[in-house]
Amino acid sequence: MRFEYDCYYEDASLKRPRTRSPDPISAKVPSAVGVSSANVDADSGDIQKEEVNSGTAFAQALIAKFNNAGSDSGNLAWNLGIGAHDAGFARPPISSIISENEMLRLSRIYFSTIHELYGFLDVADFNQRVSDRWRIPDFDDHYDAVFCGVAALGSLFSGGNPCLKEVKLVQLAKDTLETSGLASRPPQTHVIARMIFRTLYLRCTSQPHAAWMSSCMTIHSIECIEDRETGESSVQEIEIRNRIFLIARIQNTWIANEYGRSKLDIRGVSYPLPNLPAGDGLADLFHLFQISGLLDPDNHSEASDFEQGIADLVEFRSPRDAITLSQCNLGLALYRRLRIISPQIPQEISGNIISLGIAGLEAVNRLVIARQPWWHVANVPFQFVCISLAMDTPKALRSLENSIKTLEVVAQYFPKGGMEEASRIATLLVWLARKRKQEDMLLLDTILENRSAPASSMDLSQLWEQTQPYSKQMQGSSYSNLADVANDDWDALLMVDWLALSNHEYRGEGWNNGRFEDSTSLVAPLELSFKVIVVGATVAIVAIIVVFGPVLPVLPAVAVVAFITDIAVIVIIIMVGLLITLIAILALVVFIAFITIITAIATIVITLVALLLTPLLTLFTLHLIPLISHQLPIIQIVPSIRTPTMPLTLQLTKRMTTTPPIIFPQPTFGARESGT
Repeated sequence: MRFEYDCYYEDASLKRPRTRSPDPISAKVPSAVGVSSANVDADSGDIQKEEVNSGTAFAQALIAKFNNAGSDSGNLAWNLGIGAHDAGFARPPISSIISENEMLRLSRIYFSTIHELYGFLDVADFNQRVSDRWRIPDFDDHYDAVFCGVAALGSLFSGGNPCLKEVKLVQLAKDTLETSGLASRPPQTHVIARMIFRTLYLRCTSQPHAAWMSSCMTIHSIECIEDRETGESSVQEIEIRNRIFLIARIQNTWIANEYGRSKLDIRGVSYPLPNLPAGDGLADLFHLFQISGLLDPDNHSEASDFEQGIADLVEFRSPRDAITLSQCNLGLALYRRLRIISPQIPQEISGNIISLGIAGLEAVNRLVIARQPWWHVANVPFQFVCISLAMDTPKALRSLENSIKTLEVVAQYFPKGGMEEASRIATLLVWLARKRKQEDMLLLDTILENRSAPASSMDLSQLWEQTQPYSKQMQGSSYSNLADVANDDWDALLMVDWLALSNHEYRGEGWNNGRFEDSTSLVAPLELSFKVIVVGATVAIVAIIVVFGPVLPVLPAVAVVAFITDIAVIVIIIMVGLLITLIAILALVVFIAFITIITAIATIVITLVALLLTPLLTLFTLHLIPLISHQLPIIQIVPSIRTPTMPLTLQLTKRMTTTPPIIFPQPTFGARESGT
């Protein structure tokens, strides 16, 4: 009596053993959904002390002493019992929401997707219940919550957009669960099945807190299941019940791990494991669940345990993409824990994680095409982006492109969710990582600005040999020889494709359209333009001197002054062009952010100056010819005035000796033909 129960034996072949255990599923390979009897005695005292504090438990034990049939104990004065406890009359029947054919169609979708993993419903029994239920459409059946759960999940995985019927089904399942399922005394197995349906739907559609609370309520409901239900059940029903309890525990543990909350332990009752044949989806989930025991905060696992867990995950194979996503997600979780406890992670482990991530991305693409909204379809690509950035190795960075593209594909196929925001956040993380690397590159460029690059033939060994005399003088060095640095990730440092990280557009100081503009590369075109101007001006001046140099001594002072003035004007124009070029260079240095516009302006100015040289030279020539023509009439001579009998030199000498200016008459073709 003291501990609220009597010890007696019943002759029931299907009676399950009731055990007390702090943890229904071991982290490794449990034989049942509980612990062995060797651990029961150690904890039974604490559990009994908890129960002996309960007045309700004492009253139940007293009733059980006088009535071994185990009838319902009723309210037991827990409260006044007033209020509306069952609003079943206000709930519409499921037959008023969907038809029987629609129910069968949605159930087929459910059995081809979710049932492949969990399998806690008897398909034949379910179809028979559907047929019976729609024969009496107005009947209020508590099993309607199961119908609603199957139909809602089938609608969710049908590939279409959420419809009003799906919303009504979810609301009806919730109302039925709250008004009748949770209020039943005690909850039965089909109530646990309803709660599993609700947890699955919330895990796919709602915030993590709602799914975690639903999974915790499921565990608490399992804790209230009475022993007498087993004695009245068949072997198949017991098998289904054990599968339901295992699924509820897996849900609660994994959601708690992913959400960062506490998981619940089923205290007081443990159930044996269901039969898990090879190829069963639940068997694959249970295998992953055993490995996930390493994530339990109460388990003091070492780095080698996590490395072995990752190795086991790599060896695990499943034909179901949804399980592959759970496998990948678990691997990423193990890697996150391993990073905390191990400062150096072997490259093999990092490679295994990348392989798991790539396999997860492939599974995501297949599930997206099939329009199956498993929750890890969103979670795996996003978490793989985070892990790849944290690894910061060439192989991990190369996988970022595929991860980002996968997130974008998911956002395209499921546009009404929050995937667009998740895709933007992932892109922002990559952008920030690139910005940090760019800042590091600027620091390295500053160090190497005035230093020449080492010889390409010098390898690390030669460099080490050259620094040996200096290294002997160092005290407390962590490296004594080249072998000590073999484990350092030199390849990762030397092989990072830094330029590949500049593909995305980034606006910042010193950057233009995703490329870093080196100052030397910007000034080089301007230097070339400056040299072209100087050379062109020099050639023009030299050409003028060569052409008009022989006639300068015979020119009058006025002509010489005019000639020098024109040369000075040309030089001034050239200097103005050079000054404009220098101003453009200074403007480029000061306003580097507007380098493209200023470069275009400078190029236009330089081109205009170059184009002005030709007309200026022409004007100079036209200005000089009248001055010279007064002293050199030869300028007016054309080849047609030469006579056949007099050489050109004699004609020039004869005409230069005449005092007055000579105006040569225009020759007639007739005189030339007659020879006069």
